[in-house]
Amino acid sequence: MILYPMIELLDGRCVSLFRGRIDEPHIWHVDPVAKAKSFAKAGAAWLHITDFDAMSGDERNTDLIREIIRTAGISVQMGGGFRSLERIAEWIDHGAGRIVVGTLALHQPDMVKEAAKLFPDQIVLAVDVFEGFVVSQQGIAGATSLAGVNSDQQMFEFGPVQHCFCTVQALQAGVLKICAGYEKFGLGGKGLLHGANLAKSGRSGNPIVMQRSQ
Repeated sequence: MILYPMIELLDGRCVSLFRGRIDEPHIWHVDPVAKAKSFAKAGAAWLHITDFDAMSGDERNTDLIREIIRTAGISVQMGGGFRSLERIAEWIDHGAGRIVVGTLALHQPDMVKEAAKLFPDQIVLAVDVFEGFVVSQQGIAGATSLAGVNSDQQMFEFGPVQHCFCTVQALQAGVLKICAGYEKFGLGGKGLLHGANLAKSGRSGNPIVMQRSQ
């Protein structure tokens, strides 16, 4: 198993959100670069970064994330605000190892498939649920309203996408079939020990990275 320590950025700081509420962030570290380096020193091979500011089009964390990519000595998987092929390509050019897409996959699945063809093994499909529905930043999508995400076609509609990033809650909520053909690849958490403890306790908010079975 590969552990993915996670940093969620808001206004340049490491935060946690209570029930996803961005207006009530809990700041747990003020130096994301130092924290990224500490994860690398602890032996982590990958770091997952979610940029909450970028979700609303705010690029204030760009220089900070680029510094992490350049100096932390760890491969970076990025999520947050990826709405175009141009932005995906830009961050891969900056050195991001993988790009996570969620809302884009819900609303423009063909673009995600194109991105996966252009950048093999570097596109990750994010899946989350709320009360049994696949959700995105823009709202809740009905169970059959989005073909290829929560319909009978399921995730095989995304063809070349090799990785799925989802929560244990998503798997437990009856959407396990969405990730059919994928095997458990890693576990995310805000720290290596924190992630491992969540794995043992089975808490539902912990993200899992899955890779398509060969």
